[in-house]
Amino acid sequence: MGVLPGRCLTSADRRRRGRHRHLAAALVLAALGLTTRASETSAGADPAAIVLEVDATDIDHRLLRVREALPVRPGPLTLQFPHWIPGTHSPAGNVARLAGLRMQLAAPSGTVAVDWQRDPASVESFRTTIPAGASVLNIAFEYLSSTRDTEDNQVMHDLLAVNWRNLLLYPAGSAASDILVEPAVILPAGWDVASALRETATSAATRAADAVATAAPSAPAQRRCFPPLSLEMLVDSPLYGAPLVRHIVLDADADHPVLLHLLANEAAQIAPTDEQIQPYVRMVRQALALWLKLHPNPGLGEPLFVGVRGGRLNAGVVQKALRDFRRSNGLPEYATPHALRHSFATHLLAGGADLRSIQELLGHASLSTTQRYTDVDTTQLMEVWRNTHPRSGTP
Repeated sequence: MGVLPGRCLTSADRRRRGRHRHLAAALVLAALGLTTRASETSAGADPAAIVLEVDATDIDHRLLRVREALPVRPGPLTLQFPHWIPGTHSPAGNVARLAGLRMQLAAPSGTVAVDWQRDPASVESFRTTIPAGASVLNIAFEYLSSTRDTEDNQVMHDLLAVNWRNLLLYPAGSAASDILVEPAVILPAGWDVASALRETATSAATRAADAVATAAPSAPAQRRCFPPLSLEMLVDSPLYGAPLVRHIVLDADADHPVLLHLLANEAAQIAPTDEQIQPYVRMVRQALALWLKLHPNPGLGEPLFVGVRGGRLNAGVVQKALRDFRRSNGLPEYATPHALRHSFATHLLAGGADLRSIQELLGHASLSTTQRYTDVDTTQLMEVWRNTHPRSGTP
């Protein structure tokens, strides 16, 4: 156990970490290598990759069936459902659609169910304890697709939209950039995918066999597998599926080609003329040329903010810039970068954010460091009470 049945990745696939830069229906799906300070992880977490499989074949019931193989170590473990979502800048994760959560460990006699509890302080967190000798925790649940087109995940008879952020649990306290995930999706027979993710060699090689099999009435479902990548990159790489998909090359770069994916109900709807395609080709070329011109270090993993010598910008330079601005504009001396960081956390807490989310956003190694913001918020509440309550004793 510990390896999902039908897993597609090979050792060669694990070494392939390249990413496509794709364009999906005229939107560029850019993969940005953002860095996040690592924080303290759960004792039961393991740095090895999470194997994630999403079965999207139950289109009649609009269910996405999820299975995970999570590397673990003995000890307490808190699993987190993604809550603070990049791009929304808010706690937009929809854990209410998660159903039927099961956890199991492999044993000589088979599988053993693992008890879990929901964290009373955070409905997106699930607690369990990993016993000695265990190395992989198998997780399974169903995600209920919405019937409204305004929701994230859609399962319909002719279209599939997969947002990975709603389809996994990960070790709480770990930076999203430090968590590796090996994703795979199972599609209905005859369907194709559109995504910024590059399929593994094994997955692509089976496509011809799948195409032959789909000619039969009892054609099997298709498994599409992708190389390991960080959770941070995965949640920014949605996947779409449909019976009719066309991939048009807009930029044929060998390592990072840019593709336009077209999905439709009829073949005529995915047959654009060259005149219709050329504006997208020009847009891609202009965007790449502008990026290379403006960015001092366009390579992957290079710092976005650089100093005069081209290295990573020193924190002291930012502090001096804010200090000069503060003094020239008559701002108080406590208006510092660190004060802005404190204000950021305080506003999050006042707006209803939970401490674990704030801990991850600030990169605190210990939750006790984050808890000091509760004292600040309590002080503000007491001030409101003194100024407004008739029995506070304030004139």
